[in-house]
Amino acid sequence: MKKSTEIDDDARSTPEDYMMSLQRYYTDLYADQPVCTRGYRNLRAIEDYYDALCRPEAPRSMLDIGCGQGELTAFFADRGATALGVDLVENPLWAGLVESRAGRLAFHACDFMDASFVEPFDVIVDSGCFHHQHPDVQPLYLDKIRALVTPDRGKFILSLFETNREIEDDGIQVMRDGRFARTASLDWVAPFLAKHGFTVRQTLRVPREDGTPYCLVVHAE
Repeated sequence: MKKSTEIDDDARSTPEDYMMSLQRYYTDLYADQPVCTRGYRNLRAIEDYYDALCRPEAPRSMLDIGCGQGELTAFFADRGATALGVDLVENPLWAGLVESRAGRLAFHACDFMDASFVEPFDVIVDSGCFHHQHPDVQPLYLDKIRALVTPDRGKFILSLFETNREIEDDGIQVMRDGRFARTASLDWVAPFLAKHGFTVRQTLRVPREDGTPYCLVVHAE
């Protein structure tokens, strides 16, 4: 029997079917385990890299796509940014984070591709959402992010799986639970993002401790 936290072949056939299956996947996941839904090593790497994001001036606004339990969104809010986290499914931990950071922090349960935003963002972070999108959606997804980055000073921070000896090819893989996963090598990232208007400034390799592939944290502008 297929587990509720698995996505089958039929559900991946179209972007619409796949998105509905992702919503079910994360609804079950957050209900069972609202904490620890994302890899902590790449989140800590983004936090450690924050000083670089503050030059020449600290970001005034931040968007966290696929924000999970919201700890990275709250991190930026605590450092002065007006921070918005979006995720397919509401996480039970959001309410407590917002309550102690009134006016600086907000969350919205939605599909990023369907969401509307009033203003661009100084920093947009995607820590593990982009690489799970349907292959047909990924180019449009990056183009939307490009349009939402504040001109001249805006920054895009992307975390995705690194190609390694276990995953030999750059491209779209299918994980054991049925989700798509975009994998990338250091040499592949910069020209790929350049096609969507981004210039890569730095790429960090972040080892994972839970047996999953290494991650790349990419700073692009």
